[in-house]
Amino acid sequence: MRTRLAPGVPFSLLGYSFGGLLALELVLALEAEGLEGHVYLVDSSPDFLQTVQEHTVGHSEDQFEIKLICAMFNLVASHEATPTAVNQLVEKLTSLKSWDDRLEHFIGMLPNTKHSMTHLKAVGAAVYTRIKAISSYKWGHKKTIRSHVTLLRPTIMAVRTKEDYGLSQIVHGKAYFVLCLQYCDKEVEVHFVTGDHITLLDSKECATVINKHVVDYEAVMFKDSIMSKGHEVMYAI
Repeated sequence: MRTRLAPGVPFSLLGYSFGGLLALELVLALEAEGLEGHVYLVDSSPDFLQTVQEHTVGHSEDQFEIKLICAMFNLVASHEATPTAVNQLVEKLTSLKSWDDRLEHFIGMLPNTKHSMTHLKAVGAAVYTRIKAISSYKWGHKKTIRSHVTLLRPTIMAVRTKEDYGLSQIVHGKAYFVLCLQYCDKEVEVHFVTGDHITLLDSKECATVINKHVVDYEAVMFKDSIMSKGHEVMYAI
């Protein structure tokens, strides 16, 4: 990224789901070098992801693996994931003792897809690794993010959570508001987008919010460059 950022030019970063954690870590690294910019978090924050992880897949290893596969079943084959089908899947998965056997059984029972068995196993392994990483993730930074943060969150939620996913918290005082810093220096800009965690990626609403910020920024930069050149011409005259 350093090779693509001109000196003093603000950066734009976007992180979706687990990628939001990586984006926040990267922002802190860039800000430590004196840079600032705009961060877009698409259905992501440390607190939110850990809440979803605890609610969805639990804590014990067996519970974690079985609930994770059931959650994947609901995501990739929602029409087939009836209560009866899910109960049958849980019963079968409980009888199996390893993650690899459980994942292979799950993939084998899926309806025909355009993806190969190898691809689906790789996806399952990646999801497993990322969920594990989320459960053990700790912020651990004394500094908070200075850059502007925009959160795009879906209207259909798996769990109840704070409006800004705990990125910053407004505490009501008797006669004023106090911004309690958690991850961000500034209050987070929040947009609700119709859909869920998956459909959010194809949402035109989501793209419109992001593109508007980019277009507005480019318009300001263009105006500033024109004004700067105008002053140079006037000075020359």
